[in-house]
Amino acid sequence: AEPTDSDSPASEYRKHLVSHVQGTGEWILETRQYCDWFQSESVGNLWIRGIPGCGKSVVAANFTSRLQRLGDGPVLFFFFREIIQTNRSPRSLLQDFCHKLLDYSPYLQSDLKQHREKFSAVESVPFETLWGSLSNAMRFMKKVYCVVDALDEM
Repeated sequence: AEPTDSDSPASEYRKHLVSHVQGTGEWILETRQYCDWFQSESVGNLWIRGIPGCGKSVVAANFTSRLQRLGDGPVLFFFFREIIQTNRSPRSLLQDFCHKLLDYSPYLQSDLKQHREKFSAVESVPFETLWGSLSNAMRFMKKVYCVVDALDEM
């Protein structure tokens, strides 16, 4: 399967990124929760909740872009969408994350090459095997940012 095209103007990521109005959502960067997450080695996640339509996807796209500009580590992102066949399953997220991390991880490159020799296609690799490869690759990295939007649409 092809990875999600997040560079296309019609992609979920680009659609939400261009919807961001300069300065909106910046207050989040001042919260204790954000500062703890961003500055800490031990706080692993930042969870943003809100009612449907309040702008969480726009915030997620803006955070993704901001983290990419920082260049502090790879930024893996995925926008779940129930109405898009390739963006509604955990497997799609996993395959996208592997694809986006490939350039940063020789370990993952080697592991996926072995899977490719054993299985006919990436879709044939068991989910748990692929998850193990991604998890192990991340263990060898200093920092990896993962942004996931719309878990309720999975």
